[in-house]
Amino acid sequence: MHETTIAESLLGSAIKSADGKKITKIVFSPGVFSGIEKECLLACFNELKKNTLASTAELEVIIGPAELSCSKCAFKEQFDGTQKIKINCPKCNSQLNLKGGDGMLIKKIEVENGN
Repeated sequence: MHETTIAESLLGSAIKSADGKKITKIVFSPGVFSGIEKECLLACFNELKKNTLASTAELEVIIGPAELSCSKCAFKEQFDGTQKIKINCPKCNSQLNLKGGDGMLIKKIEVENGN
């Protein structure tokens, strides 16, 4: 279950970046092929955030797509995991190339404004 390790890393990075301020939201984008179970990650995050600067923070998880492309006819399509993956180009029937979808990115960390 690597979701626990990822949740720990997310919290650590966010707390380090928050400069002592209370964290209200983290937006995280793992790729469609990262193998992350969204519900499991949210459960781990919600447990680990207790008694930290992120104790009331929301974790928004946006699954990032991969790109299918054809080097012969320049066809391109995003693959988000909800549709059947194509092996051959629907335009010219050449084999498609797969790019991305396996990375992870913290897109945003929101903190409370301290006055």
